[in-house]
Amino acid sequence: MTQYLNQDQRTLLVKFLAYLGLVRWYNLLLIALAQYLASIFLLNKGEKVLHILADPGLHAMVLSCSMIIAGGYLINAFYDMEKDLANNPDKLIIGRIISKSFALNTYLLFNFTALAIGLIAGWPVVLFLCAFCFLLWFYSHKLKKITFIGNLTATFLSVCSFFIVCLYYWQLSWGIVLYVVFLVITELIRELVKDLEVIKGDILYGYATVPVAIGIPKTKRLLLFMMLGSLLPVIGVYKLQGWSVVMFFFLFALALLAIAGLLLWMAREKKDYNAVNNLLKFIMVLGVLSIGLV
Repeated sequence: MTQYLNQDQRTLLVKFLAYLGLVRWYNLLLIALAQYLASIFLLNKGEKVLHILADPGLHAMVLSCSMIIAGGYLINAFYDMEKDLANNPDKLIIGRIISKSFALNTYLLFNFTALAIGLIAGWPVVLFLCAFCFLLWFYSHKLKKITFIGNLTATFLSVCSFFIVCLYYWQLSWGIVLYVVFLVITELIRELVKDLEVIKGDILYGYATVPVAIGIPKTKRLLLFMMLGSLLPVIGVYKLQGWSVVMFFFLFALALLAIAGLLLWMAREKKDYNAVNNLLKFIMVLGVLSIGLV
């Protein structure tokens, strides 16, 4: 296709594709899917799907949340420029393919537009989005450099998109909470594995992550302990619901976590940690797709 484009058009296309990668469009689609599935299967059981999808507030909430998260990816990449230059110089986008000013301007545009759209969903959603936006910025600017606090904050932010749906419908249950706790533990493990993957840049630019603070061997033992801890919410769901369909997801996820633990223990190089990260990411995707089973 590029043979039919002139030089300026090809440059614009490259920048557009790079920008889509920067805001992680695939994550945005997955999060939006999770919000729609939660709205249909978890929080509106018994309601007709078409009736739920006819609500403009739901679509406004999903779109505004997606834009806030896209802005979060932008500001995080902006503050991580130097570290990314050390860890993944070939994948650096801001400052190489896209200018810093363009990244910052679109970050502001996303946030202000999201808050305007959020008004359709109501003031509680707008206030939540304001807090979400601030936390994403504060995490990127300060918190991510604080040992373990950064990982906890990143994990909390990763599930905020689910809780905004609960806020919109004013519904919550212990089964949902335990399901989310399992995903939170998995995501926290993934955050720490990512720190192992990029430990070189973290040391170089003074990011006091857990692997930097306590060393790689102790971090691995901590991660294995957390993997064992993921059994607790699964047991909790079993106590509440008995042997339900969602237990098939949990058993498969626990088997994948066991494989991830084995790979983690044997990991020595960046590519090894990347393989563990991808496996944990696969568990998270399965978790999103299994929401309707809870």
